[in-house]
Amino acid sequence: MVFWQLWEVCFQAFMIFIGVGIIWLRFIEPLFANRQVSVILMIIVAVALAALRITWGVIKINKQRRELQARISGLNGEAQVSK
Repeated sequence: MVFWQLWEVCFQAFMIFIGVGIIWLRFIEPLFANRQVSVILMIIVAVALAALRITWGVIKINKQRRELQARISGLNGEAQVSK
């Protein structure tokens, strides 16, 4: 995993966190009688979705890395056979 890939995934998770906060405050918070409960639930949902994005992103990056390593090993094996 390289720095830019991890940076991209973390930035996307941050944007999800901010987006959930904006959407929650605009549309969902008026449905709650207690503002404190609403904010606590908003933070829990935002952190959970951001963590899910990071987890899914890291799994995807690792899968791509394994596929590329297998492809490179296959190409190296073909080069050895042709010599």
